[in-house]
Amino acid sequence: MKHLLVIIITAITVLNTWATQTKFFIVTQAKSESPDTRTICQAFPTEFSKVLIRSFPCVEIMDDATLREMIRWERMRQLLGSGSDEELQNIASGIGSDYLIKFTVISIGSRFSMDAFCANTRKAEVIARASAMATSADYVSQIVKLSKDIAKQLEEYEICHYYGPVTIEVKSTTDETETSQTSAPCDEDDAIVTTSKKSIQTLNWELNKCAHRASVGTMEYDLYENYTIVTNYPCYKCKNGDQGPSKITEINEAESKVEGLSNESVSEGKQVEDARIEITFLDNGTYTVLVKATSKEGTKKDSKEKKVEGFCESESKPKETKNSRMDIPIKVILGPYSGTINDKVLHQKETKDLTNGTEKTTYSVDFTLTRKD
Repeated sequence: MKHLLVIIITAITVLNTWATQTKFFIVTQAKSESPDTRTICQAFPTEFSKVLIRSFPCVEIMDDATLREMIRWERMRQLLGSGSDEELQNIASGIGSDYLIKFTVISIGSRFSMDAFCANTRKAEVIARASAMATSADYVSQIVKLSKDIAKQLEEYEICHYYGPVTIEVKSTTDETETSQTSAPCDEDDAIVTTSKKSIQTLNWELNKCAHRASVGTMEYDLYENYTIVTNYPCYKCKNGDQGPSKITEINEAESKVEGLSNESVSEGKQVEDARIEITFLDNGTYTVLVKATSKEGTKKDSKEKKVEGFCESESKPKETKNSRMDIPIKVILGPYSGTINDKVLHQKETKDLTNGTEKTTYSVDFTLTRKD
């Protein structure tokens, strides 16, 4: 019992060390008992590892045989031999694996049917699959071919993680004044109406990709809006029956301020900031960057006021303010930009003019993401 405890503690230490890289766990299964199928199962982890590391130098790989040697996990051996694919994904996830590789081989006469799939253990979904037929003379080359097929399919995903800052900034201003006329209630001359819209809006996300998808950082959002209507009446009829020239000014204002990232998400039992950055590589030599984040709750203040000058001054209304809470979400796909998984650094800096009429808007993106192998 004492020796078993030492083995388990040692295994846990090794697994914790193993958890620093992108981790693949390989499971092999021979569906027919013969020396050749067992030989093929033994060859697969070695050949597959060579191919995978060539494409993704960041990965660390463990297979079921190594794990059994580490902790004599007989119970797990039984599961690997007869359990379902779902059970295998649970096992791989339980030991800290990011991806599960399941390889099976069965003899069909003098030939061997080989099948392999790769599952994302976090999402419990298969993301790559390949198969091949082999003989006892060419099974190694067929394993390599099958492995390259799996590796090619994995190029879509960010297997080797990129890290670094991502900044998105939006600035928008509006300054618009319009003049129109409307009928006066008690005079033949028209009233003059002046409408003005002014706003200043800034939104700045400063994120830092620190894991496969997780990110930390902050954000700032500031908004000020003023919508004012000034109407000059040559003659205006009051509620009490008086009438005469009046100037009525109606002011609507909005102010918002939000800072920081929400931390409602939970990872490994701890609250983490609600920010995700995910890179997807496309077949045409380009990639996109998905940015999802949510801010903390901030303040929003809306106010309105009515001023009456001249006749009907009693109809003025004092400034009324309502306060509320708000948050700012972002979900944007940046790109596509030129780049592949072979690029050590993904960098982009651009500013776009999104001006529409009197609303002047600039949109800026700046990121430098470095792959750590």
